Amino acid sequence: MTEDDEFWLRGKDDLGNEYVFNLTSYDKPNLIFELQDLGILDHAKQLTLQLYHYSGTTGKTVSYEQKESEDTYIEEIGTVYDEDQAPEDLAVPVGDGITVDLQN
Repeated sequence: MTEDDEFWLRGKDDLGNEYVFNLTSYDKPNLIFELQDLGILDHAKQLTLQLYHYSGTTGKTVSYEQKESEDTYIEEIGTVYDEDQAPEDLAVPVGDGITVDLQN
């Protein structure tokens, strides 16, 4: 895994509500995902999730330099995507999905 890799858990509950969990911490062997938006509804019974992976090397890499003074300059490297693209849209599923029983 490189620093440009991103992971998400995406899925739906049995009521049809969609959820996205972002990977917020990676400390081998523990992975911590946090729910992106509002919490899961209390009356949902199951949550079906799929792991997605995005490699930061998918877009076009650009380099930007700005001279601050005679002695220093700033160099930044980033990724540029087409207008209708975002890392989340370019992510691919990894492995099989899982179903979590929320009633226990």
